[in-house]
Amino acid sequence: MRMRIIGTILLAAGMLPATQSLSADTGQVYINEVMQSAVGGDIDLLMEYPDGWVELYNSGTAAVSLKGYRIGKKIKFSKCYELPDVTIPAKGYLVIYCDKADTYVVSEKKDRFGRVTSVEREVHTDFRLTTDAESGVYLYTPDAVLVDSVHLPVMFKPNVGYGRLSDGDAVWGYEFQPTKGRPNEGGHPLAVLPDPYLSPAGYLGDPDHQAVFVKNMRMNRLKMSNGENVPNNAVVRYTTDGTEPCDTSEIMTSAGVYVDKNTIFKAAIFCDGYLTPDALTAVYLFHPRKLTLPTVSLVYDSLDMFSPEYGIIALNTKETKYNWRRPANFTYFGTVGLNPRINQICEVRVAGGWTRDNSQKTLIAYAHRRFGSDDYFDQAFWPTTRPEAYRAPSIMLRNSGNDFGNSFIRDGVAQAIVGMNTDLDWQGYQPAIYYINGKYDGLINIRERSNEDNVWTHYNGLEDITLIENAQLKEGDWQQYQDFVDFYSAEGHTYEEFDSVMDIVEYTNMMICNIFMSNTDFPGNNNTLWRPVAEGGRWRWIIKDVDRAFGIWGHAANEEYLKWVLNLPSNISSGERANGEYWTRLFRRLMSIERYRDLFLDMFTVYMGDFLTPEYMKKWITWAHDRVEPEYEFYSRVQRVNGKSSWENEINRMKNWTNSRWEDMYRQLAEYYSLDKAVPVVVNNNTTDLSFQIISINGVTLTGGRFNGRLFPDREYIFDGASKYSGFDVIGWEVSTTGVAGTEKKVYMDETLSMTFPTGTKQVTVNAIFGQSGIENIETVADVVETFYYNPQGMESPTPFEGLNIVKYILRDGKTVTVKKFIK
Repeated sequence: MRMRIIGTILLAAGMLPATQSLSADTGQVYINEVMQSAVGGDIDLLMEYPDGWVELYNSGTAAVSLKGYRIGKKIKFSKCYELPDVTIPAKGYLVIYCDKADTYVVSEKKDRFGRVTSVEREVHTDFRLTTDAESGVYLYTPDAVLVDSVHLPVMFKPNVGYGRLSDGDAVWGYEFQPTKGRPNEGGHPLAVLPDPYLSPAGYLGDPDHQAVFVKNMRMNRLKMSNGENVPNNAVVRYTTDGTEPCDTSEIMTSAGVYVDKNTIFKAAIFCDGYLTPDALTAVYLFHPRKLTLPTVSLVYDSLDMFSPEYGIIALNTKETKYNWRRPANFTYFGTVGLNPRINQICEVRVAGGWTRDNSQKTLIAYAHRRFGSDDYFDQAFWPTTRPEAYRAPSIMLRNSGNDFGNSFIRDGVAQAIVGMNTDLDWQGYQPAIYYINGKYDGLINIRERSNEDNVWTHYNGLEDITLIENAQLKEGDWQQYQDFVDFYSAEGHTYEEFDSVMDIVEYTNMMICNIFMSNTDFPGNNNTLWRPVAEGGRWRWIIKDVDRAFGIWGHAANEEYLKWVLNLPSNISSGERANGEYWTRLFRRLMSIERYRDLFLDMFTVYMGDFLTPEYMKKWITWAHDRVEPEYEFYSRVQRVNGKSSWENEINRMKNWTNSRWEDMYRQLAEYYSLDKAVPVVVNNNTTDLSFQIISINGVTLTGGRFNGRLFPDREYIFDGASKYSGFDVIGWEVSTTGVAGTEKKVYMDETLSMTFPTGTKQVTVNAIFGQSGIENIETVADVVETFYYNPQGMESPTPFEGLNIVKYILRDGKTVTVKKFIK
């Protein structure tokens, strides 16, 4: 357990002023009241809303010290949380916060002379209360004697207290109002009422739709906390100004409520003798334009964001970086509009570093079962970029980071280009329309997290991991990370030894992305790696925040990031300091191994002829541009960033940068490896159907079966091919090489092609020849209209050659079948 002191006088737990010698014999301590899940309420000394709490009551005539007592949700004494030296006064209360903070907080207030006038203390345990199953709370003395316990039902709704009828009473039940730290004297309701069922839920993206009638549906089918139907005399009360409805609010009639503007609609069921929980929030939005993007709506208490004392937006800057969480209602609409796909309570906090100074903050939204929903958002937020990620414990609503006010799309596009085409852990990307408290806030990027939630989503709910961000432990076992650092800090390790402790290919994919994009905010920042805790787990990386891609802020396309990250002299400004020796050590160790240097060069050059071509990168820039463009003008006005004309110019600069960067990366690679000028190479340029082909160059598989880039001369290249269909395989290769003496064509009748082209080669074209097996008698069983014969040198003839032939059959339906035949 940690201890936090707020104030200038430090008081250790054992030094707290005691009123008298205390023992359990001088009083009786009870578990008096429980809040399984709190939403909002009172800010604690950690400047947070507590997740849940347990109130203890001392019914005796003397104070009781709880030093050594244990409290927990597990019946075993050793599994319970040990309490510090804190006391409960006679006939008094102690609230224990169950929020996994694992700390004891002491706050002192002083007068103008520096004298302590009051002291507040809070105990925060290392566990949260169970909400989605029957459970219990257990209180033990230091001698493992069970003092008290309470059985808790499955939580029906958040913010509903469960307590004794009066202090120390034997009767437990739900409470009309929680009485944290006060006497239990409010009585118990007959049952807790459910949320009303409102229909329709909302409208979006239909400029012709002027209004909607909100109606209460299925009232006679709704169940209360006791399983019974809602009483016939119950009514639905509502507000349209964002405030909580009360017993004097408007009653919803059978005719419904007419809504004709953006409205935060809150409704709850009321009935005498029953408890009304927090109201249901429904957002009705009338977006004035046709939707081209999904829409995110957040509804929250403005004080939680803008209070000068605890507002997470008002108080968050690059210097403060407070990570306090606040409750919010999260609604997600697809591009079709109408009913929202998600409408649930979540928590939000501000994220980012320097970018916290932007007018629009980046927020993290957390789902949690304690709010009455799942522990994740059950929604495929990234249908284009990461369709497999349909459950996320948390998501990032990102303002585009360093790219705020520039293109708005850099990081998402850069990650998508590499992440969708390689083995890489990355952050799904989807721009969205953004509303806050019913007011248009422009655009926001829905992003995956770069933490344990990313691993949970993509690795089948894996939770037992060690995760490190910028050399700081976030999850798991610090010693595993330190062992890894010690390993790669030592010289002399082999490629195989590195491969046993880290995923070399995945790491290289991440490095190539950052190097090509010249992301100078890495590796000394935004450096996240993880591994399973289990023995044999290998380290992987989650790429994040590639905001400096595509020449942000006018950065030149010839920035020598490869030299920079190897700590060699480069043309990158000395002000960029994310390449310190500690942060670049792993890459430099790997690049000292010849096998890795060859792998790195092969992967880099193959990617530059595959998905790191200017054409492919421009395709994704255009994809993002076309989705953002219909909203950009309105977004720029509300966020007061560069207007649409400047934005279009920025997009064009990004596209032009890809041309120049592609050219210059060949120069940088040639200089580092001391190679001659790269030669243009094209693979499968004569084939339209590549869907069945699997082609690799030096073991690096092409994503689409085609290559259009450059390879360096005087190096061996191995071309391999296969088919996704059985009985249909590569039987040879057609190679055309253009040099000083002209063009030479050859056919190689092998499944694998090995070639080295000399310096001075001007152009190489390689085409795989696919053939079908088991069709030796095709002339008699198929409708062949034409036959061509080729010898291994590529010479064509209408009649067979003696020996090995490549026979191409043209069928009546236009299909081509190629086989190898030996003809005497």
